[in-house]
Amino acid sequence: MLIAFDGRELVRGRVTGIARFLSGLVEALAGDEAVEEVILAVTRKENVSKSLIRLKTVILKTVPDSFLGAEIALSNLTKQGIDCFISPYPKLPLFGTHCPSVHTVHDVLDLTHRAYQKRYRSFWDTYRLKKALARADLTWFDSSFSRQETEALVGFSG
Repeated sequence: MLIAFDGRELVRGRVTGIARFLSGLVEALAGDEAVEEVILAVTRKENVSKSLIRLKTVILKTVPDSFLGAEIALSNLTKQGIDCFISPYPKLPLFGTHCPSVHTVHDVLDLTHRAYQKRYRSFWDTYRLKKALARADLTWFDSSFSRQETEALVGFSG
């Protein structure tokens, strides 16, 4: 099995909850004998921890720093014999995936909190969340609360 990940969350000097989740999942799948390779799409190879680089089945692929360039590269990557694409975000590549896909909803606070609701990005991210929920083969929620909040926000949870 060939699995690809959106690894743009991995940034040197910034360890987020999503980055920890991503690193742990990559490490777990890289150790599974059913997985031939784990392709980790990152903006810079030096952003990836040495513990992931040492894993024999992890292959690093760089994607552009620019938003559109990275989105195009991720979509194109899924055309290259990938069995599954996994996004640690509540969105999928803007130009779609060409293989089964999984995305993760950690929370929707940036879409529901009063302080963020009127930002243009909130409208765009809500749209992308709805599209991912409709298109993904699987949606992972980190809690039932996140699933309920997502359903309250967009009317369904995948």
